[in-house]
Amino acid sequence: MALKAAISSAQTILAIGAATALIALSLAVLVSRRIAAPIIALTQEADRIGRAHGPTMLARQSGSVEVVQLSRALRSLLRRIGHAEERTKEAELRATENAMQLQEDMLKLRELADTDFMTGLMNRRSFLAVADDAVAFSRRYKRSMATLMIDIDHFKKINDTHGHAAGDDAIKSVADIISQSIRTTDKAARFGGEEFVVLLREIDQETAMLLADRIRVSIESAVVRHGNTVIPLTVSVGLALFDEADRDVQDVIERADQGLYIAKKTGRNRTFLMPVSASAAHAA
Repeated sequence: MALKAAISSAQTILAIGAATALIALSLAVLVSRRIAAPIIALTQEADRIGRAHGPTMLARQSGSVEVVQLSRALRSLLRRIGHAEERTKEAELRATENAMQLQEDMLKLRELADTDFMTGLMNRRSFLAVADDAVAFSRRYKRSMATLMIDIDHFKKINDTHGHAAGDDAIKSVADIISQSIRTTDKAARFGGEEFVVLLREIDQETAMLLADRIRVSIESAVVRHGNTVIPLTVSVGLALFDEADRDVQDVIERADQGLYIAKKTGRNRTFLMPVSASAAHAA
């Protein structure tokens, strides 16, 4: 009985202490959550930004002054990063466009280097490179091949009578007719002046003669105008077939040129096939 009052006081003190501890713990948890929540949110946002593609922005955060300042600093950093990424993409796009333009320019330059400026046909250099490959192919696989040498008749007279501009029109007209008459696998070139050469792949003698005459007749029938003036136009054609004895394409072209010479000497506006044996005898 003597200790009853003391025990009651002790119990009251313990109860008050326990309650105070619980309240303090609850307040600590609440304060920690209030402080930690923005940090956790910033961490989650940073993780999201790290996984996202392209520039993105950090959500605004509330909380303590320090958290708000950190949020602002990170947002400012992300704006700079986003700006840098945009600049980088623009630079990459410009670099890609410049590379494509350079490639296109290189192709145009290569085409210009391989093309006759007036007619759009191949020039001598590019034609000889292709023709050498064709000869090697024909020799290896025992395939037929023919070459035409085509020359405009009385071209000097056209220039003297109608002017050089009319002569240019005549050259362009002949080039157009040749291009339209041959297959895509065949190749035509302007060798200079009014002279043209045609490479015919996979073709026999009869078909080559028919094609040569068709080109000749088409040119003779064409109406070539220079202003109000109609220019009469004919060509002579020399034809040569590839032979195993030919050393290279120059031998075939030389034989076709001999045929062209005979076509010119025997009346013009005609096609002459130059046989291998006749060419050898002529050379001798």
